[in-house]
Amino acid sequence: MKKIKKILAILMVIFLLSLYVWSFVAALQARPEANEMFWAAVFTTIFLPILLHIFIWTAEWLRGRGVDKEASEEKTEEKK
Repeated sequence: MKKIKKILAILMVIFLLSLYVWSFVAALQARPEANEMFWAAVFTTIFLPILLHIFIWTAEWLRGRGVDKEASEEKTEEKK
């Protein structure tokens, strides 16, 4: 699970940075969509981490309720 969290966090950072770079370039070129790009970047900066946290929390909660219990039992049996 830690690897998945790291991968998702890295992908989110890359996405947010690319969105801010795109917004900055649009502002430098005085393009009409620069304002919308800026607000899209602000919106995703706030809500994308919250959404990702909710997905991770839900996955861990479901795993504790036995949804993925059989798969984890098989993995522990293979290690023995």
